[in-house]
Amino acid sequence: MLFAGEPTGDKQCEVWLRHARVLVAGLTFQLAADIIETSITVDWEAVARLGTIAVIRIFLNFFLERGLTEIHERQHRVSEHRSRKPTGALE
Repeated sequence: MLFAGEPTGDKQCEVWLRHARVLVAGLTFQLAADIIETSITVDWEAVARLGTIAVIRIFLNFFLERGLTEIHERQHRVSEHRSRKPTGALE
């Protein structure tokens, strides 16, 4: 590996989250660009192609967003758990 040491699960999760957010934003902008491009065309084949692409991107976006939400909630629970100290513990 090029880096010293193996990445931890937290680091891998952070990298995945960062890339997933960029991917979601990119898919959204690309879909908007395709809609604008298709709005000026008169070819029904292009409209059908846009519809197919839109459905695929919507599903991708949905599952990416759902995954991001689950990971964010899991990270929040873990950070809350780590911040709590047991009551009555000796230090």
